[in-house]
Amino acid sequence: MISWLGKLLSYSMGQAAYQYIFTRVRKKAVLTYLKTLKVVRQSLLAAVLILMALQLMVIGFVGAIVSGVLLNPNIDMQTKLWILFSVFLLIFFIPCLALILFFSERTWLKISGAEKLLTEKA
Repeated sequence: MISWLGKLLSYSMGQAAYQYIFTRVRKKAVLTYLKTLKVVRQSLLAAVLILMALQLMVIGFVGAIVSGVLLNPNIDMQTKLWILFSVFLLIFFIPCLALILFFSERTWLKISGAEKLLTEKA
């Protein structure tokens, strides 16, 4: 009878300890999740603000080019338009080239170090 009571008491204490540990781990996990969520939210906000600032810089750059070319009285209108067309084409293609290079598989293999793993396996 006493051994049965001891086993029941031991089981109850084990369950209470398990519940206590589980509650503490769960609280820490929720706090970690909330902190991570806060960091992600702040990072996204910073990324959006940086993107907006870059867009404003590009708009200002384009406006300065257009104003500078159109205000020049020594060039006829067709030449001004060809200058603006070539500058805008350049402004379009430079970011396109940068994105193509940045998102290429070869670049990411080099950055991640996977290229070394692939050459070691072969």
